[in-house]
Amino acid sequence: MSHIPHALYEDFPETVPHLARLKLQDAHFARLSARYHEVNRTLHRAETGLQTCSDEEARKLRASRSRLGEQIAAHLTPAQD
Repeated sequence: MSHIPHALYEDFPETVPHLARLKLQDAHFARLSARYHEVNRTLHRAETGLQTCSDEEARKLRASRSRLGEQIAAHLTPAQD
């Protein structure tokens, strides 16, 4: 399996235990996390040439990943205090 950049545990390394707990305890967070991973994986496959993707599609995927990351970060902020 190849390394996929922008994994949540890399983007938020100090919150790994909290990430795992939230995935189990918060259904909304679990859906955000799953969607983030799906978008990130698709974008990585496009960027590495494993999947075709137009520039516009890649731009939309990056924007979606960014929005999802911001929503996830908002859930994690209390854990960082």
